[in-house]
Amino acid sequence: MVDVIAEDKDEQMVEFAMGGICNCCLDRQNMAYLLENDCIQFTVKCLSSSNEETVLSAITTLIYISTPDSKKAITADSIVDLMKRFSVSSSKRLSNLATVFLEDVCCLMVEPPPKKMRVETSDDEVDTEKGKEEEGKAKVVEEEGNVEGEKEGEKESEKKEVEGDGSKHAAEESGEKREQKKE
Repeated sequence: MVDVIAEDKDEQMVEFAMGGICNCCLDRQNMAYLLENDCIQFTVKCLSSSNEETVLSAITTLIYISTPDSKKAITADSIVDLMKRFSVSSSKRLSNLATVFLEDVCCLMVEPPPKKMRVETSDDEVDTEKGKEEEGKAKVVEEEGNVEGEKEGEKESEKKEVEGDGSKHAAEESGEKREQKKE
């Protein structure tokens, strides 16, 4: 497997070899063999692969082979910088695994990137980066649509009214606002 990674140009063969090494390196004897044979160097080489599965196996391998003796080589600045870039990747698997590497191996706390938020009100939507809220019933919603928080002062009964059969209430309120705008 080590030879395949070091010498083979076939991406699929490298993917399977890196996956096999990742699976084998939890065994102490295999880990010792890999560390003695410069596993870190060819694993780092796989971090630049265009195949995401190869990169994921390489990151996992680096996490698994992190020991007090190998930690200095594994946490080299170039690797940490690469993991920081991976941690903000659009691929959730890649960003989560890179974050685990940074937090567990490097002992770095990773701040998640700010999420774009929007405010929903009963009559319109307003995009905002900071989640500013408008008057009236409003919810701060993450871009994916999950509720992040709700406007202060909104009572539990008001939430049920808006979420439950409050569609009638919201429609009436919206109609009242339209009439006020006409005047």
